[in-house]
Amino acid sequence: MWVDWPVVGREEELAAISAGLRHGVGCVVVGEPGVGKTIVLRELRRRLAAAGRDSQLMLATTAAQSATALTAGDARRLDSVSARFEDLGTLLLAAEASYAGAAAHQAAGDQRPAAVSLARAIALHARCEGAFSPWIAPQGGGVLTPREQQVAVLAAAGRTDARGGGT
Repeated sequence: MWVDWPVVGREEELAAISAGLRHGVGCVVVGEPGVGKTIVLRELRRRLAAAGRDSQLMLATTAAQSATALTAGDARRLDSVSARFEDLGTLLLAAEASYAGAAAHQAAGDQRPAAVSLARAIALHARCEGAFSPWIAPQGGGVLTPREQQVAVLAAAGRTDARGGGT
C-alpha cells in the first residue's frame, strides 16, 4: 500500500525547480541515492497537477526524458523528445534535442538519420529568431563538444576556473 506522505522541509528545492520551469529552463536533479530526489519530483508533479498545469507537467516530463536520452546517447529517443518539445511550443529545446540526436546518430555511424536530425535541428533553430543556447555551437549549428558543454555549465554557474573548483 502506497502512502502519499506530505513533503516537509524541501520548499527551497521545490521553489527552485518550479522557478526554472516557469522560465523555460531545464532542470536536472542530482544527488546520492536515498536523499529524496524522487520524492521531491513526485511532490512537484502533484502540485503541478493540482494547479491544473498539465502543460508544465508535460514540459517537466519531456525535459526528464530528454536528460535520460541524452545521458544514454539514445538518438531515437532524442528525436522523439524533440518532436514532443516542438508540440509543446518549446522550439529551442526541440532544436537542442535534435542537435543531440544528430550527434548520437553520428557517433553510432548512422549517417542518414544523423543528416535528418541535423536538418530538423537547423530548421527548428531558424524558427527561434536568433535565440542562442550554450549547447549549440554558434558557428554552423554544430554541437558543442562535451568539454565545451562542461565549460558552459560552469560559466553559467559563475565558476571562473577551467577545473570548476573556484569562483
